[in-house]
Order: sequence, then structure tokens, then C-alpha cells
Amino acid sequence: MFPTIKDVEKALKEIKKFELDPGISDLDVTLAWRDKETGGPEWIIQIGDNSMIGSAYFFEFWAVNTLDRRTNCHELAKNLINELKNLYYQ
Repeated sequence: MFPTIKDVEKALKEIKKFELDPGISDLDVTLAWRDKETGGPEWIIQIGDNSMIGSAYFFEFWAVNTLDRRTNCHELAKNLINELKNLYYQ
């Protein structure tokens, strides 16, 4: 149902490695999720602008936070997933 902490952590580490160059101090990170029954991927991570043109726009639930070089990716993954769960179970 929801993405695993391990999968989100792995994606965040990849973003940290390849997207945070010396000229970029931090990035907005959106973890977007939708119920599997709607079709398509269940979750994605989008970085940067969270406008209508981003891939997260078509997902029902969003969790947004900031990623920088000091971010603990495991803790950020847990926080993002918990935020999605809180939105879903409201």
C-alpha cells in the first residue's frame, strides 16, 4: 500500500547524491502517493517546484519536506510516509 521506508530512503539518497551539487544548498522534496486501485504507479518523489506541471500533481496525497546535505534520509523517509498516512486516515 504505502511505500516502504527502505524504498523512499533509497530514492532520497539518490537525489542527495546526484541533485545536490555545490551550488544547491537544499531541495524541496515531495513524496506523492495514490491508492493502487487508481492505476499507474503508487508513489513518486518529485523535487523542486510543486506546481501543476510537476509529476506529483496527479497524485491524491502529498508530503513535502526539505532535503539538504545533513539530512538523515532514513528519518526523512519515515516522516514523509507518516505524513501521507496521516492525510489518508483523516
